[in-house]
Amino acid sequence: MMLNEDEDLDGFADPEAALSLAIRKGLTLTERTIRTGIQHSQLRARDLTTSLELSPNIISSRIQEIRSLTFGSGTDRADHYSTTSSSANIPLFVLPTREHYLSSFSPQGRKRLLMKDFGAINPALYQSVDGDDSLMFPEDHTGRLWFQLAYERESEKLLVTLVKAKNLPSRADKSPCDPFARICLLPDERRTLQTKVKRKTGNPRFDECFVFSVSSKCIMERVLKFSVFDIDRRKKHNLIGQAAYPLVDFDVNSDKHPTVFLDLDKEISEIPSSAGRGELLISMCYNMDLQRLTINVVEGKNFRTGEKSAPIDSFVQISLKHQSRLVKRKKTQTVRANCNPQFNESFQFKLPPKLCDAVSVLFVAEVKDAPKSHRSLGRILLGGFMFARGKELEHWQAMMQTEKEHVQQWHTLSQI
Repeated sequence: MMLNEDEDLDGFADPEAALSLAIRKGLTLTERTIRTGIQHSQLRARDLTTSLELSPNIISSRIQEIRSLTFGSGTDRADHYSTTSSSANIPLFVLPTREHYLSSFSPQGRKRLLMKDFGAINPALYQSVDGDDSLMFPEDHTGRLWFQLAYERESEKLLVTLVKAKNLPSRADKSPCDPFARICLLPDERRTLQTKVKRKTGNPRFDECFVFSVSSKCIMERVLKFSVFDIDRRKKHNLIGQAAYPLVDFDVNSDKHPTVFLDLDKEISEIPSSAGRGELLISMCYNMDLQRLTINVVEGKNFRTGEKSAPIDSFVQISLKHQSRLVKRKKTQTVRANCNPQFNESFQFKLPPKLCDAVSVLFVAEVKDAPKSHRSLGRILLGGFMFARGKELEHWQAMMQTEKEHVQQWHTLSQI
């Protein structure tokens, strides 16, 4: 089929669309038609690629042939307008369809060309960026987490991207788990962030980003804690494993964000202390009949103001708060020149039972620099679920469950 001079592109409102239509249908075109179409518009390589499904280098070569085309005055045009399907008889100024072009190749050549020019899959693009495709895990392995870290100095934000987990154990009945992960920035366990639940998989892909506000001065003192849980059929959260990552190992000045992995443990035996600020031994008891809360500040350990272990003068302030309002504040005596101060002081606060879930107790360790000057070393916040998390919450709950008995526990001082 041929587009003759009476049907040339001058009669169409959109010469570019008409030329594209003729090319797609595999029509042979007259000299005037071709030249008029090219003068009206230069077909873009993207349009030609879509229309002809040819690679850009093929289209470019054909367009160059069209541009350089000339006819002799005595040439019989009918010789040039052959409609045969053989690619050898197609004039140079006709852009071939895919079938015309491929017909000149052997079956093997057509296959190679299709794989090269028509959307072949490049296996290199689908390789694992984590490089873990061939990892082997031991039989008693609890699982492994992959994550990325980035720090924005201007906004003082730590970005934690939890990428995935692998080799999480199955349930007792051999069915796959429904895992999710929780992330917190120790020593503050009050703000815990959580991923979405992934159903029936031991190799979940999370790809979720979490943001923590932390200043550049104390970021090296913090520790990231990851906990992976399984939700069973009764909606109970069963701990699979935990992992901790001290941010002292993280380069906050680096522009690169490599993927880091950690192996999960059933239980973290020891979490690095927050820059060695120290610990405080506290004992608490609640008497519901007397509506009285008794707090004993027993002793401190490793009270330090820096890398040097010079003895310091320290005391502890205890503040009882109802929600955010201060109810009562008391303090211990100052223990001088000692990094492991022995306080052994007891304090009592009146506390009605109906307010037990709405109060908190704040302990602040203070260091005396001068007779009338002191600064904070760290703090501990004990209370119900509204105020505390982790060991602090567990200590408060244990006190409420064992009425009239003292519950004693060590707590790590955290950043103010």
